[in-house]
Amino acid sequence: MRLLTILVTFGLLLGAYPSSVGRAEDSSIYEIPGVALPSTSVDSSIGGPTYDHVYSLNVVAGTVLLVTLRGEIGAELGLYLFDGEATSIYEAAPFAVSAKPGSVQSVSTQFFREATIYINVNGRNEDRAYGYQLFVSKVIDRTPPVIRSAVVLPYVRPESVCATIDAVDGISGVQSVRFTSSDASQVSDWVPYTGAVRYCGQLALPEGRHEVVVAARNRIGMVTVKSAGYAQFDSDAPQVTRVDPPQSVSYSARPIATWEFSEPVRSSVNRNSRVLAYAQSGSLIPGKSWFSESRRRMYWQPNQAIDIGTLLSAVPAGVLDRAGNALTLVEPIALWRKAPTVLSLKVDAVRPKWITLSLSASQNLVGKTVVLSSRVNGAWTQGSTVNISSRSTLIKLPRDEATRYRVEWGGSDRLDVARSVITGRPAVAP
Repeated sequence: MRLLTILVTFGLLLGAYPSSVGRAEDSSIYEIPGVALPSTSVDSSIGGPTYDHVYSLNVVAGTVLLVTLRGEIGAELGLYLFDGEATSIYEAAPFAVSAKPGSVQSVSTQFFREATIYINVNGRNEDRAYGYQLFVSKVIDRTPPVIRSAVVLPYVRPESVCATIDAVDGISGVQSVRFTSSDASQVSDWVPYTGAVRYCGQLALPEGRHEVVVAARNRIGMVTVKSAGYAQFDSDAPQVTRVDPPQSVSYSARPIATWEFSEPVRSSVNRNSRVLAYAQSGSLIPGKSWFSESRRRMYWQPNQAIDIGTLLSAVPAGVLDRAGNALTLVEPIALWRKAPTVLSLKVDAVRPKWITLSLSASQNLVGKTVVLSSRVNGAWTQGSTVNISSRSTLIKLPRDEATRYRVEWGGSDRLDVARSVITGRPAVAP
């Protein structure tokens, strides 16, 4: 058995090529360039002393070529295609091969540029020649791709215009897609096409509503375009316009923090990560978040009750507007969980030389020290301290020109501040 048959049987996947044994003296049909293919089909025979027939063929850009070889029963044939740079079928590597056992072989390939190729029919039978038929079918792509659908997102950033594009080209295939403005003054880069999915590009268009056009290109450079609709171009990041609660102290065990935005927003993270909240110890406080129906407000609430004395710091994360602009430089909401306190100051008695004030305090201020001040001639005097020994305390003061009295508790890590003021100069009792 000749060498080629052995190579085909045991080494086809290793790249076996036709044998050079048994070439005839006139090699014009057995070697490159061979003979020009006379038509779309050839009837001939090969085998015995003749191992190879070579045909040359010119193809134009956009050609899908199907080459089929059929031999008579018992024939062992191989089919090899070489490019225009090949000079010998015995030295060059074919770019397409069909060398399965038997007499039926087939090769299909596509040409994106004009080319000359060489078709080698190889006979592996040593006993005698066997008849074969060689069929060549060419389909030439003369049309651009078809864009079946293209839908741009309603809100986009100029640097990230995105649309879902479904395009087909049954012959050459769709190679790439890109975006253009309606007047073609702005054009994005080509993006490889991988199927009916979302694609993004850059269009330097100003803020406002613009029509977006998509283009699809096949592998031989033919282009088609289609409107993808209108999109609102937006490059301004959303802003926080209001936070709640505005004060830093909260009496609620599970306070609700609220952020109001300048425009509707969305989140790029899951709902458990939309707000990052930490205690003063650095530990993360888990919570839940949700948006208002208008999506201009976002709320957050801790999952568990917060201990009194805890300083909570909460800041939104992953907030984007409808176009994808990110919220940046957000001041966190600081909430100090404290217990409320109460002070109430009243006049108990007034005498020509003395005035007695009655001070009521909440239970959590019993045992604490408060500051008592009076206002004389439009200025507050330096306050004196009062120790609260019970819920109700009487304070006796010299009667002077004071027009107001004020009592204050400055607060602590666990207790909120408290204040009470009496307005007006009390009259002497009759």
